[in-house]
Amino acid sequence: MDNNDAQKRPARPALVWIIGVFYALSALWTGLAYYLLLAGKVQLTPLQQRYYEGMTAADYAVTAVIVLLNLLGAGALLALRRSAFWLFAAGLAVSVGSTAWELAAKDWVRAFGGSGIAGMAGGWVIAAGVCFYARRLASRGVLN
Repeated sequence: MDNNDAQKRPARPALVWIIGVFYALSALWTGLAYYLLLAGKVQLTPLQQRYYEGMTAADYAVTAVIVLLNLLGAGALLALRRSAFWLFAAGLAVSVGSTAWELAAKDWVRAFGGSGIAGMAGGWVIAAGVCFYARRLASRGVLN
């Protein structure tokens, strides 16, 4: 790539870096949280204990898929790729779908209460905002 190619490419917006760091830290936090839960280092209520004991390999796999989609989305966004939108949107869709399943099929609300629902909804708002931002960057030609 010569100097002219570098000048034609749009600068990476600061918010792209912030989103990348946020999702990297979120993935690390999720990994640490599950490690601490599985190692018995976190005190849980009896309902929460029952909920986590009832988790299957599929439940853990869905969580891993959501984290992976978000990390890939963040990487694509940092690389200024259009696929960032689709990766983030897929992560959001899997998250919403898996939570709907948890609400319908398991005792999720009783185990985590209103604060769990509020936290999940807050995460969805952030994820939706990131999707809209990635879509806007793509429409402006920042992502290719």
